[in-house]
Amino acid sequence: EEEEEAPGRAPVQGSPSRGVGQGTGKGAGGGDTRSPPGTKPHVCAECGKGFEWLQSLKEHRRVHTGERPYRCQLCGKSFLSSGHLRQHQQTHADSKPHQCAACGKRFSRAKNLEVHQRVHTGERPYLCAVCHKSFPYSSTLKQHLRTHTGERPFQCAACGKRFARAKNLKVHERVHTGARPYRCGVCGESFAKHSSGQVRYQQVDPDHKPYACSECDKAYKRMDHLKRHQQMHSGEKPFHCGTCEKRFSLRRSLEYHQRQCTGESYCKCAVCGDVFQSFSNLHRHQLIHAGEKTYQCSVCGQQCKQSNYFKKHQKVHTEDEPYYCFECEQKF
Repeated sequence: EEEEEAPGRAPVQGSPSRGVGQGTGKGAGGGDTRSPPGTKPHVCAECGKGFEWLQSLKEHRRVHTGERPYRCQLCGKSFLSSGHLRQHQQTHADSKPHQCAACGKRFSRAKNLEVHQRVHTGERPYLCAVCHKSFPYSSTLKQHLRTHTGERPFQCAACGKRFARAKNLKVHERVHTGARPYRCGVCGESFAKHSSGQVRYQQVDPDHKPYACSECDKAYKRMDHLKRHQQMHSGEKPFHCGTCEKRFSLRRSLEYHQRQCTGESYCKCAVCGDVFQSFSNLHRHQLIHAGEKTYQCSVCGQQCKQSNYFKKHQKVHTEDEPYYCFECEQKF
């Protein structure tokens, strides 16, 4: 998500759907007096996080309960806090004076344009202190950190199972509700997950490629593959190097180039001395020394810790052009 929260003081045209948050202002008639500076006596029973204000704890609990009491009167979408609602309501505003020079997309706030431009520049200012992986947004870094801490703040109210991401909880809840929103266009069967529908689609007609290029006779199984291919015709190269201004059509090509352009040192394994072009590749390699079970691709040698990731990776080699050169952006 590109837009980061920066709540203003504009009136909120929405109200808590269940009355939560009304009359509970900080130190204003809600019984929420401030604690001594530096103390956080109000502790969440679910995750142990502490807060200086009782009202802050009440708002935090909604992360675990899934409650979204602030509802937009224009579109009906609900939010955890009034600040999130204010931010959302700006999307309904007619005026979006801030335009991206690279793609033309418009924004109501200069800050949101600044965050969006990282898509084109490849900037990733948020660095994980554990594995050194970088991210373009603070929200994605926060989400990534849960892979290291094991935190799972989202709990299913039906069975108690916990998840690190809200969208994973939403998908899981379909087990209890029976919802199957994804429908196969070949056989008509419905699925709870989009990926399940894709698998079924490929089983029914594994050679079907519904996404055709209007410029040539190429066709693809996935829309994102078609969009990537069409950049060859349009010449679009939205990712540029801040050092030499060279441009690329794909982010991964830019990242590969930047390591050579800046002279960034490769990642070296402390056990065997092998070097790698990224920390993720080094970490994947280190699983061998840790004695953990891995799955190795017979085509390119890539290793996966989990079988489902391994199966997903193998599909790369089933496409017509599975091999990609990051330097010249040609496929073979």
